[in-house]
Amino acid sequence: MPNSAKNDLYESRATADFVVHIMEKARDSWPTIYNNIKKLFSRWEQDFVVADEDLAIYNLALAAIAQESQAIKNLFPKEQAKRIKEWLLLFVGDEYAINEVKNYDKAFQESLDTGENPIHAISARLVQRWLGENIQDFVGKEDGIISPILLTAVSGNLIIFCGSWKSLKENFNIIKDESSIEEITSRV
Repeated sequence: MPNSAKNDLYESRATADFVVHIMEKARDSWPTIYNNIKKLFSRWEQDFVVADEDLAIYNLALAAIAQESQAIKNLFPKEQAKRIKEWLLLFVGDEYAINEVKNYDKAFQESLDTGENPIHAISARLVQRWLGENIQDFVGKEDGIISPILLTAVSGNLIIFCGSWKSLKENFNIIKDESSIEEITSRV
């Protein structure tokens, strides 16, 4: 049962807290996620090796942010959801991060349109980021499709990031900021 005496939390603060939470959770979860995927594929004598672990953690966080941000439009009224998404792009980081979140979002939406699994679409993009050219070791020779086992393993790990926005909404009265994004960014 939700707390009827919830504290107010500005949209900007809720979004900043969300991004920090996901980034920290990605960093803390990475060793377990990476080791479990490596163990899974060692059974088939395949080496699952990312090129750059720091970048892999960052990409994990960006994929999780994009996946979890899909809930925003279901949890908040349309105008508020739009503002929160704008705050999200402001706080997510540099141009690389913004583009990645947008591309994950695009992959998610396209998979919905084609009836494919949207979580696998995010996972496929994440796997491509993790493996780079080494992805060929995990793509079917005849069909060019990324290993369904790998996609399922990655999707299963992305599940641990779900529920952040729902929790924020249940625990706080998320309110519009006194200043707009444009006003705040023009002062910087």
